[in-house]
Amino acid sequence: DVCSSDLNQKSTDVLTALAPFGSMLLAMQHTHTYAVTYNTDPAVDASIQMWSHRGCLHQRCWDIHENTLFAVDESGVYALDRSGTVADISLPIRDFFVSEQIDFSKRETFFLQTDPRTHILRFFCVLKSNPTDIPSIALCFDIQAKSWWSESYPNGITAACTGRPAAARIHTILMGARSEEHT
Repeated sequence: DVCSSDLNQKSTDVLTALAPFGSMLLAMQHTHTYAVTYNTDPAVDASIQMWSHRGCLHQRCWDIHENTLFAVDESGVYALDRSGTVADISLPIRDFFVSEQIDFSKRETFFLQTDPRTHILRFFCVLKSNPTDIPSIALCFDIQAKSWWSESYPNGITAACTGRPAAARIHTILMGARSEEHT
């Protein structure tokens, strides 16, 4: 059985990410997000509806923090709540996106991660002014204070996740880096 996502949008797009979000699955494309829902059996009663005119670069460019989905597309970073309300949170750093400071040719190395302990969102990307193969800069957003800054790293950051170190009581962000000496 196939559940079609052709909702007669005037552009062709491809699936870039899948994000479980509450009782639905978000099927994300570059410029659109669809909500996939069902009642009893997805093979029988699944439905797809347009959720947002924002998308996602790829599977590692979204994260959920306190019931809000944060994602990155070519227009910037945005927050999506469970009612479908989209908030463009990257207006203060819009120049990175609209003046093409970000090297989107390396988008497959980009990723977004939130830190549940500090409530900081980090978007790891490559800038054209600092050409590297993997991100050595993060555009950071304090979710509570609603402020932006950038962080740079001596080694390229290849991945991040949340986890709880043995001595800690709360989850925090854990990052993996690649030393330039071992490339």
